[in-house]
Amino acid sequence: MQAACDAHARVAPYEKYKAWCDEYFFLKHRQEARGIGGIFYDWHDSGDWDADLAFTKAVGRALLKAYPELVRRNYATAWSEASARSSWCGAAATSSSISSTTAARCSV
Repeated sequence: MQAACDAHARVAPYEKYKAWCDEYFFLKHRQEARGIGGIFYDWHDSGDWDADLAFTKAVGRALLKAYPELVRRNYATAWSEASARSSWCGAAATSSSISSTTAARCSV
């Protein structure tokens, strides 16, 4: 992802999007980072539509290149129902619209 940003540094500075990712995906209630890092943006408008589109395409191409490797690397990683529940319930705990079904699953 850094290469995608670096190739479009005028409209997408890597440090800005890296910091945004680190902040956005940090679980404050658990004091831990979620995910594997990278960049994050949910609104990108530099005022140069063509440059913004080129950047977004570069991010997509970088993801297409990186994602299969991440899947291969983690395919055999062991997990348990408890760890899956912990991850899901931690995310659900931050939601104000948690359902009674989800609450029941998380209390098990």
